Amino acid sequence: MSTVLDKLARSAGQSAPRPDGVPKVRGQFAFSSDMFAEGMLWGHMLRSPHPAAAIRSIDVSQALLIPGVRAVITSDDVPGRKTYGLDYPDHRSSRGMSCGSWENRWLPWPPSHPDTARRAAAAIVVDYAPTEPMTDPAAAVDAAPIHPLGNVLHRQWVRCGDPEAVGAVWSKGRYETAMQDQAQMGPESGPRDPG
Repeated sequence: MSTVLDKLARSAGQSAPRPDGVPKVRGQFAFSSDMFAEGMLWGHMLRSPHPAAAIRSIDVSQALLIPGVRAVITSDDVPGRKTYGLDYPDHRSSRGMSCGSWENRWLPWPPSHPDTARRAAAAIVVDYAPTEPMTDPAAAVDAAPIHPLGNVLHRQWVRCGDPEAVGAVWSKGRYETAMQDQAQMGPESGPRDPG
């Protein structure tokens, strides 16, 4: 045990080399969108043109007629619970929308191409009932719930130090920040056509 602790103590404060660092800097790293395998299926997600809407119906019949399309997957095809999430399973996997079309890359089907999947997704007919989106977090607190778990998922008060103390510089106000995300070098995606 002491050897492990000694090794950790010697390496503390030093940069650890990343095995993927050099290939990424040289542009040689294979991100998920760079990967390809013979016989793989291509998919395309159909996204709603509305920020908030209920789905009345989905018609995938025309998408299934496009040569090369193997299937159109909707939330009805997802087994089990239709939601996921890190803290709360509150995010729907597809909100009932069709997810896309798939095609294959081996005979007897025509050679596949991602454009075929995009054409199939465009052929899907969705009847939307647009609703008013909730865009104000302060108004959402007292508004009618738009979410199965309610509009407020967590409350936490943070107190630090003496609230009566007065410093040389102080600030009071309402502050808002945008959602933060990682700055990945590659797109968040699935495989794409290498050609």
